[in-house]
Amino acid sequence: MNLFTDKYFTRAKEVAIANDMYPKVKYRVFGRFDGLAALEPAKLLIQKIATNAKVEILPTGTPFIPGDTIMTVEDTFEDIVELETISVMRPIEGSALFRSG
Repeated sequence: MNLFTDKYFTRAKEVAIANDMYPKVKYRVFGRFDGLAALEPAKLLIQKIATNAKVEILPTGTPFIPGDTIMTVEDTFEDIVELETISVMRPIEGSALFRSG
């Protein structure tokens, strides 16, 4: 899957598998600015990539502020570690998620 991930996360996955380590993990995704939740497309994408992942999101239209948990993802480490890059990326100017100011 490493089309959208840093080599660090791919290597961490390789090390975990080589050492027969398959811990359950829970990632939390936090809002970076004030907004209204619209996370259903992200949830569907994650579930398409990590088919056993348990994904919880704020209901559409729910307001959030910086630091609020807007999504949680639970699964085994090796199944979701490569998703971490996507969740921590900063939106780039011109993208649908970019917000100036």
